[in-house]
Amino acid sequence: MDIPGCVWRRAVACADAVLDCGGERAALTIFAEPLGPTQLFAPRLVADRLAGQVRAAFVEARRTGLADVQRVAIAGDADRAEAIGELLVADGYSLAPVRIGETESPSWLFAYGLASWASASRGLIGA
Repeated sequence: MDIPGCVWRRAVACADAVLDCGGERAALTIFAEPLGPTQLFAPRLVADRLAGQVRAAFVEARRTGLADVQRVAIAGDADRAEAIGELLVADGYSLAPVRIGETESPSWLFAYGLASWASASRGLIGA
């Protein structure tokens, strides 16, 4: 058993947050010490609306001293991730798709992060 935030932390060690924007829902995990929050968003929000809610979460994290998010890893449906990513990049966030080798945002990445408990900490996976 593992906590999703811990799995994502291992899978995208060089990011401050990860946005998993799958087809049915989106989840934002902001990394902090010892563990940051994961916020779930309503199913199928349009890109503008989701990006606005993600921005608000980043502002709140900075305001409360939880984290100053600058680097965001994005995973999930490629078209949806691209649309949301463009909006966040325009706000000045550094954004990179989650990759394993040359594969971007594979649907099995979460399971891989869970299975590779020790290897992710050695930099084998990154955003």
